[in-house]
This record gives sequence, structure tokens and C-alpha cells, in this order.
Amino acid sequence: MKKTAFLCFSLLIAYSLSAQYTDNIRVMTYNLLQYGVTAGPSCTPSTVTSKNSWLNIILGYYKPDLLVVNELRWNNNNAYALNIKTNVLTNYNAAMNITTAGNSTGSDIANMLFYNNNKFSYLSHTAITGNVRDIDVYELYHKTATTASDTAKLWVIACHLKAGNTTADAAQRGAMAADIMAWLAAHPSVQNYLVMGDFNVYSSSEAAYQTFTNANNAFRFYDPSGITTGWSGSSFKNIHTQCPSTSSANCFSGGGLDDRFDFILMSKAIKDNTAKMAYKASSYRTFGNDGVSYNAGLNCGLTTSIPATVCNALTQNSDHLPVIMEIEISTTVGIETPFLQGVEMNLLGNPIIDNQLSVQFVFDTKADDSYKFTVIDMMGKELITETVQNQQNTLIKNIDVSPLSNGMYLMVLQAKNGKTLSRTFIK
Repeated sequence: MKKTAFLCFSLLIAYSLSAQYTDNIRVMTYNLLQYGVTAGPSCTPSTVTSKNSWLNIILGYYKPDLLVVNELRWNNNNAYALNIKTNVLTNYNAAMNITTAGNSTGSDIANMLFYNNNKFSYLSHTAITGNVRDIDVYELYHKTATTASDTAKLWVIACHLKAGNTTADAAQRGAMAADIMAWLAAHPSVQNYLVMGDFNVYSSSEAAYQTFTNANNAFRFYDPSGITTGWSGSSFKNIHTQCPSTSSANCFSGGGLDDRFDFILMSKAIKDNTAKMAYKASSYRTFGNDGVSYNAGLNCGLTTSIPATVCNALTQNSDHLPVIMEIEISTTVGIETPFLQGVEMNLLGNPIIDNQLSVQFVFDTKADDSYKFTVIDMMGKELITETVQNQQNTLIKNIDVSPLSNGMYLMVLQAKNGKTLSRTFIK
């Protein structure tokens, strides 16, 4: 008992000397309008060289840390994503990197997530298949934390829903949204998640938008704009994303700004800041749309939120405007508990929900075959002791903490050599 109490005391001292670090993350979603496609069905898109010149101006001004794009020409070797990385993104941040994408339908165009490798590590990609286009789910973790057990994970869902204004088109959009919600329901440990891209919805009453935001759905999304009951007409002119030109040249849809097709929606955990990530208030907006160009091309003479050069690039690059928002990530920096090689311990949910302490363990080649896992109260008393077996690369262990009173506790993972990883949690 004395040894355990001393360990607990040492951990509490380290915890008390730590500090919270907040990192601001810039997020953007942008339909690039057939980037790399050489010929449309009845039109010719702008060349990659031209698009790169405009993207250098647009992205170099906003400098996103996370960038989801739609309508990137598909290539098995990610050649067009690498082109953007090499010729655009590294011009403002050499740490920007590519991921991958799915294309089980054989589409000419696909999605892509680019990310700031100074701030995030890329863990995995999952393609949700079986509909018009693949939906891409990306798992990332934030790198600023002192220890891996204090990191924050983020899942970015990139989608490009079915275009068109028929009843059948809307039904297919609804089916794609339902596929996303089914994936989330099958992965209940996921807390911080965003869905973004070109939704192609014409109103808030469409099945796709209603499926995403249904208040009866445990894994629903929230609209950071706060505008959830409709967005047609001049009253909502500052959130419209299509089209910043009245021209139909270079495959533009034309017609001026009068539709809200592009979105970023967030999970409850991000909205309420319950898992280290929080939406930054008032940061959501349609990039470059000041509300001065309803049903007309983007008026760069009246737009004041961005320089005229950026505005002009937006009118030429795509028939969509980007959507942007910011999230703030808080992690603990300071004195670490003794470094434990070979294993990470990540708490999934803090405070605890439904009396289930869910812990993820990630093992590498240096990991022991088993570890001692202990829950300790603030007096140093061991309340729960279990063995964690290294049987796979990733293990999620759910522990019943219903006997514990409400309060703060430590969970400690101890290797055979006595070194530990620790984490606080609240019930």
C-alpha cells in the first residue's frame, strides 16, 4: 500500500505541475471542380496549372491545417493529390501531407484529406462503399500532447453527395447520409468527428440534412452556422456557396450565388468541448462570401473579408466557394509520468458515460505480452485491478466503474519493469 500511495502522490504532483495547451486548427472544405479532369461531358475544365495558380492564392491566404477537397481526379497513385501538395500546399506549409481515398465505384473524381503533419498524425482510412461515390473516413490524432495517452483524436468524414434536383437524386443523397450514420453507430467510441464536403442539398428539409442533424439520433451532427431551418433566398445570402460566377465557362454551373451546397458539420463532443476539441465560436463561414453578391457573381469590388486577389481567384478556380471553421484542441503539457515504451493508452470519453471506462491500448513491437492496469483514488487506494493482454495491435477494454463514487481517479498502466503510463478521469 505504501508503494502505491507513493506512486499516486508522485503522479498527482506531476498532474498539478502540468498545464493546458490550446492549439488552434483551421479547417476547410472545397469542391475543386474537376481538378485534373481534361474534358467534361460538354465542357473543358481549367488546366491543373491554372488551378494551381489560383489555389496558391486562396490556400496560401487561409492556410488550412485540415483541407478536404471534392472532385479531385482519381488516380491509383494519388498523382493529382501529390501535385497539389507539391505545387500548392508546401508553398505555405512544408508539413502539409496527403492521405488516400476510396473509389470502389470507378468514378473519375474522388475526395482527399490534406493535413498538417506538424499538428496531426494520420492513423487510418476507411471507405464507406455501396453508393454513388465512396465516402472517406480519416482517423487522426493531435501531436501536441506531452504523452500519447493525453492526445485528442479526430475523425474527418469527407463526402460528395449525389448531385441533381430530382426526387431520385435527393433519395440517393439521403441514402449516402444514412450510410455515414450507420458507420458512426457501429463505432460508438468515436467522439470528435466532422463531416464535410459538397452535400448538394437544396433545402434543410432534404433527407440527407435531416439524417445528419436528427435530434433523436445518438450520433447526430450539429450545424455550426446555426441556420438549420432553411437557407434559400436573400436572407441567407452570406452562407451560399454556389456559384461565385454567372458564367458557365470551364464547366461552371453559372447562375450566381444562391445555393448552399457545401458544409462542415460537427459532433456533439466538439460542440460541447467534452473530449479536448471545441468549435471556436463564430469561426464558421463561407470563405469570401460577405453577403454582397446574392444571385450574382462574387463582387470583388465590394467584398472586404478577403483581398481582391483572393476573391478573383475564387471566381476562376471553381463554381463552389470553400467553407471554413476553426477548432481548438486542449492537451496537457508539463511533467510526464515515466515513459513507457511499446504501448499507448488512450481514454475514450472523459467524463465517463454510462459507468463504462473505455480505454484504447495501442501496442508496437517493443510492447510486453501483458500489463497491470489499476484504477486508484486520490488517496492512493487501488480500487480496480485488471490485466491487459497484448493480443493484437489495438485493444479497446471496457471496464465497469459503477461501484465508484463520483469524483476524480487515476488509471495507471504498469509494465513488467515497473514503468508506468497514467491518466486522470472523472466519473
